Amino acid sequence: MKRLPVSVVIPCYNCGGTIVRAVESVLRQSAPPAEIILVDDGSTDGTGTVLDRLAAAPGMTGMLRVLHLASNQGQSVARNVGWDAAGGRYVAFLDADDAWHARKLEIQYEWMAARPSVAVTGHRTVRVRTGISDAASEEPLPGKWMSFRLRPLKMLLSNRIHMRSAMVLRGIPHRFDPRMRKGEDYLLWLEMILGGQEAWLLDLPLAFYFKALYGGGGVSGDLDEMEAGELEVYLKLYRSGRLPLPALPFFWIVSLSKYGMRRVIKR
Repeated sequence: MKRLPVSVVIPCYNCGGTIVRAVESVLRQSAPPAEIILVDDGSTDGTGTVLDRLAAAPGMTGMLRVLHLASNQGQSVARNVGWDAAGGRYVAFLDADDAWHARKLEIQYEWMAARPSVAVTGHRTVRVRTGISDAASEEPLPGKWMSFRLRPLKMLLSNRIHMRSAMVLRGIPHRFDPRMRKGEDYLLWLEMILGGQEAWLLDLPLAFYFKALYGGGGVSGDLDEMEAGELEVYLKLYRSGRLPLPALPFFWIVSLSKYGMRRVIKR
């Protein structure tokens, strides 16, 4: 089967319990990617050995490779390392504890390839409570669906692109801020959009997650750190001249209001 010019980047820190599920969801794709890059972000629990075994499995030569970082540096650095090592025209990101629908790459790549001015796309994602199966990953999708351009105000009010759904043009002059460990993806999308790049959302459920969005553990589990990261995003946009001073307190208030709602949801 012909491979798509897409590099899949999966950062991984102590993810031995979920990485196989994530990789299998990529290998089940109806249109396979050119390569899968697993970035071991200084894991301390034997995850590196699990990743090396995946890369050594039959048929994985030239398809799956592992990059090992000497110490834990955070997902921003791990994603950037994978991005810089990618050879595909597009880079699709997946977190080690998430998974994809079997037609995700086929649909998202074809949509972006037909619109070369678009720099990044995302899509809807669905929570799965009991683990993913082949049947779930191959669930029929709607024949008709819509796509929406993500304008600056809409994105400033809420991050519409989850990492498990993101596909970007590899050659764009942007990267994740290596100093940030929360909100780094939101900052990147906003820097791109406010800098004139096109971002779109595809209204299809093409990825799965397995924990509650708020307070469910993992990178998104700590609500306080998530909120601090979001407030830092707006501050960085202001300091870089992308957000005017009068707008800064407005978006901080909006963010803090959402934070309060998330605390209620968690309880």
